[in-house]
Amino acid sequence: MHRLFFLLFPFVFAACAVQNSMSLEAQSAAKEYKIEVLWQVHTPYCGGAYPTPEQAMGWNSPMGNHEFVILMDSTIDHNKEYHLKVYGTDGDGIANLTLPKGTYYIYRAEKFETLEALEKKYRPTTDKQMVWSGIDCLKQWQASPDLKLVVEGNMEVTLTENAQCFQGTTPCVEYVGPYPP
Repeated sequence: MHRLFFLLFPFVFAACAVQNSMSLEAQSAAKEYKIEVLWQVHTPYCGGAYPTPEQAMGWNSPMGNHEFVILMDSTIDHNKEYHLKVYGTDGDGIANLTLPKGTYYIYRAEKFETLEALEKKYRPTTDKQMVWSGIDCLKQWQASPDLKLVVEGNMEVTLTENAQCFQGTTPCVEYVGPYPP
């Protein structure tokens, strides 16, 4: 009987150790971390009066009241059905999230609109100083994430979109008009 106990004891001990390590991994995976996202737009200096050195570098402004979606997919598949939770920034461009450990992709919420709606929204119709890059450009913009976010703990993240002179953050449009003197 004692021999049987000593033979089985290591197996029972090992099984308990595996059970405990799996429990710790499950607890770690379920833990949520606090993420603060600052979403801002960088506007370049676009001409006019001779700039100061600070003006020449451009400036950052918060993208307040901006809606976005978080997915674990690195591209949007419009043939797939998503159950979206829309998040938003406050007036200062800040969103406070809680997410478990993992890799996430942040998209503007408008990227889930139809391609036709986005084309209607962004394609210039009367402004001869704006050149449309085409529907393929819009498809690529729509499918691409705005930020890849790897969550391993509490963190602060800044997402900066670069605006272009005279067109802002409008995708797939290029300004070809005259620049200020």
